[in-house]
Amino acid sequence: VMSLEDLVPNDPCIIVVSEKGYVKRMKEQAFQVQGRNTRGKLAGKLRSDDLIAHVFHTHLHDKLLCFSSNGRVFMLSAHEVPEGSRSSMGVALPRILKKWDDSSVTNVIPVSKQDFDDKDNYIVLLSKNGFIKRTELSLYEKVNANGLIGVKLQEGDSLGWARMATEHESCILSSKKGQMMRFPLSTLRPNGRTSRGCHSMKLKEKDEIAGMDIIRSAEDKRAKKSSLLVVTSLGVAKRVPLTSYKDQARNGLGVVGIKLKPQDDVSSIRVVDSDTVKHGEVLLATLSGNINRIPLQKVSSLSRTAQGTQLISLVGDNGADRVQSIAIVDNDPEEE
Repeated sequence: VMSLEDLVPNDPCIIVVSEKGYVKRMKEQAFQVQGRNTRGKLAGKLRSDDLIAHVFHTHLHDKLLCFSSNGRVFMLSAHEVPEGSRSSMGVALPRILKKWDDSSVTNVIPVSKQDFDDKDNYIVLLSKNGFIKRTELSLYEKVNANGLIGVKLQEGDSLGWARMATEHESCILSSKKGQMMRFPLSTLRPNGRTSRGCHSMKLKEKDEIAGMDIIRSAEDKRAKKSSLLVVTSLGVAKRVPLTSYKDQARNGLGVVGIKLKPQDDVSSIRVVDSDTVKHGEVLLATLSGNINRIPLQKVSSLSRTAQGTQLISLVGDNGADRVQSIAIVDNDPEEE
């Protein structure tokens, strides 16, 4: 029996996912003609308050695992994402995945056949209330149109982060109030697909998780000089060398990761390697719909407990405008 897949060549393509859950597919040539330093333009026209959440290179036969904020996972083939031009906004994911509910898109992860076959690969899921779990990637290989439960969530909790990782890597997370914790993923026992996972770090009253990222294994050459970019809701930012965070046992309080002003909290964290810092930029989208673009080199490298410096000025003084999301644009000349 021939499937649609047999008629589609396994060409490379680029998938763009926006913060608000719009996706589009583009031919790889959209990059190459332009040369260096033009990825921001590439992303195309989004709604004024939307941001590019992910841009990734993949192949038409690769699968995209789409995680929703209520813990379900859906699967698409890359060739099922409608092709868009640079100037098109893309299509809302729920329009392609008919069984998607009203939840938001947590993450879209491209997975190739080789990735599924590699027993070292895991999906790491973290909820806003701090439950984390690591599940073998192969358990997500057969997802039907109705989707599968990716993680059980408690009442009032939502799935905040989904990443692919191996057990040789580490995980770093931050709470809104600036507590941070790093631990090796090998200390996180693999769980089944429907389980809730276990506590990642103790959260104080009214605190919740603000961000999570994966730290490459020590063997990875780029990992040695990586730093953690911390951005707060009021537009304060800093970079902290990853060596400032020692591995800790899970379910502790973590360490202070940033000194915050009274009205402020952590908006996002990202692990960035030294090449990205050299060539890349951080885009900050605010609630008022402004998008600011700042070279990562302009973000001061400071100590773990330091306050950070004001990166952008927000609209009005009443504290209503805040940084809503950030994206890293990596303009590495060698990569293109």
